[in-house]
Amino acid sequence: MSEEIIQEEKKEEENQEQDFVSTVKQILASFPNSPSEDQIAQMKTEHGDIFASAVDEDEIYLFRPLSRREYLGFKHEQQDIERHAQQTGQMPTEDMGALFEERVAKACILWASKPNAIESKGGTISLIFEQVMLNSNFMNPAAAAQLVIKL
Repeated sequence: MSEEIIQEEKKEEENQEQDFVSTVKQILASFPNSPSEDQIAQMKTEHGDIFASAVDEDEIYLFRPLSRREYLGFKHEQQDIERHAQQTGQMPTEDMGALFEERVAKACILWASKPNAIESKGGTISLIFEQVMLNSNFMNPAAAAQLVIKL
């Protein structure tokens, strides 16, 4: 393939991505109390990458990735909670994963069209958690293997 064709394809991909981002920003602007372009720019300055997730036609979330330090802190706190729960019998073990998901998602959500995500559909927090983890480079081994190229 010639260099010109590669450059044209790359430019087309960039244009499509910009069009998609513009569409998402327009949809976002239709929600009451949605962040302005300046507020989004400020979020990017403060947090780096910012992601948007439309989980439903009336439900959109802006979130940031989780840092390694935060992840380790959440894991350490989770271990403490689990240890205490086992000692006291206060919380069934199966609830621990949901608690971890909720804590991570809440920490990373920067704005939500429905401010109380816990009142949303049952899987919303789990969905946002998975998106946060994926965009924080946590992924299954098969997906991670596809990112490796032997030189």
